[in-house]
Amino acid sequence: MALWKLVLHHGKPNRRSSIENLLKHVSVRHAHFDPADPHFAYPRLTKAQVTKILQGNERVMKINHEAISRFESSRLAANTPIEDRNSEGYCNATDGYLFGIFDGHAGVANAQAVSERIFNYIAINLLNASEIKQFYHSMEDSNNELKLVNFLTHNATYFNSENRDLYRDAILNYTKDAISSISDWDSNFTMEKALQSAFLRLDKDLEDEAFRPVDGKLNTQLLTIALSGCCALIAHIDGPHLHVANLGDCGAVLGTRNEDGTWQAKSLANAHHVDNEAEKSRLREAHLNETGSLMKDGRLLGVIEPTRTFGDFRLKLPAKLLKDTEAAVRSLRLHEEEVGPFPSYYMPPKNYYTPPYLIAKPEVLYHHLRPKDKFLVLATDGLWNMFKDREDRVIQLVADHMDGAQTIEDFELPKDRSMQLKELNERLKIRKQNIAKRAEDLNCATHLIRNALGGTPDQGLSHLQLSAMLSHPNPRLYRDDITVTVIYFDEEYLTGNLSIT
Repeated sequence: MALWKLVLHHGKPNRRSSIENLLKHVSVRHAHFDPADPHFAYPRLTKAQVTKILQGNERVMKINHEAISRFESSRLAANTPIEDRNSEGYCNATDGYLFGIFDGHAGVANAQAVSERIFNYIAINLLNASEIKQFYHSMEDSNNELKLVNFLTHNATYFNSENRDLYRDAILNYTKDAISSISDWDSNFTMEKALQSAFLRLDKDLEDEAFRPVDGKLNTQLLTIALSGCCALIAHIDGPHLHVANLGDCGAVLGTRNEDGTWQAKSLANAHHVDNEAEKSRLREAHLNETGSLMKDGRLLGVIEPTRTFGDFRLKLPAKLLKDTEAAVRSLRLHEEEVGPFPSYYMPPKNYYTPPYLIAKPEVLYHHLRPKDKFLVLATDGLWNMFKDREDRVIQLVADHMDGAQTIEDFELPKDRSMQLKELNERLKIRKQNIAKRAEDLNCATHLIRNALGGTPDQGLSHLQLSAMLSHPNPRLYRDDITVTVIYFDEEYLTGNLSIT
């Protein structure tokens, strides 16, 4: 099925003639959940059925490279098809690892494209001047494939082969532009600039590819990518250096263990949405005479909650260009079920005076990893909405999961039998306590999703609630797609590299 058809399929069986109705699914204000509600009177799932659904898209991979020990990921759909994506990989020319979370809206097209492409843009910016020239010359042969990033793929990984040459040419053009300013390339490098320019350039390429006709024709698949959108969060880890680039309302929270054994949650991503006062101020300053119409019904221009995204060019481009595109599409008599988005998808919303209203510039936060930093949780807002203002609860769930996982292996005495009876007794007490923390899911990302859906304030996990959440015919009324990645750090490496700056 063509990628744009996947987007249109998302809207059925209740078709929408306006993109506002599609975008209103973004960061939905979840209805109050009550499993006793008659609306939830659907066949009860067994515990085995619940577990099969929750564990259906999980993944574990050992890395054992510098600061990174391993990562675990999982995702659960609310939309059909799921609009979230996640990617992992490492840069072939550096020691850096990349972990990405992409929360699509108005369909999956944009999140899919960005998840395939953004790592290559970042990798270009991490090369030094000599390496950029070398890479460009190696790619002058059109048969050579891009070898900037080694993606850590799995059986659910999808790459759009139809657009492969287009994506390759875009990277070469970006490299060529970099060479034109190569004289001060190395001296001007900062990680923040590298990440921000990668995001901005990819977004610009998405625009140019979609809205510049080739041989007088518009490519409806590329238009679909440009008119849908996604929030994106990428963590780059190189040794003890952690940078998080955030665009939109995904979240990244670091789990740190204090000396007294308690846990601390540290957010490394500020949510860019209409409830963020800093974002409101930025928008008011950029659109001075529109303060009365900027926010409507808790959304930007009454359409969308995130204030920074990839794509969504219906809220970025001049109104005339959008209207001209709509007229061109309409003149070709394109129909929703045949060749792309319905023409009205191109029309700007009301009170559209001074675009762009959305930007693709990420906010970049840095953290120097320490031995007490144990893990990093990356997730789309589908998880954080279920743990509203309770990031500490997420961290404690991961911490308890770690403790419980340690009891899966048999307890072994030191081979030299040097352990004193008192120490042995203390260890056994701790092991007994940790056995009570042993989770049903070995994968911690799945464990978080299970608790997000079935956790109750005072009674722990509720199977009734989990069953109702997973069997509801329209889960989007109560939750969003959820994608989670948990990255575990190597304490021994971080202890030995405290002085690295």
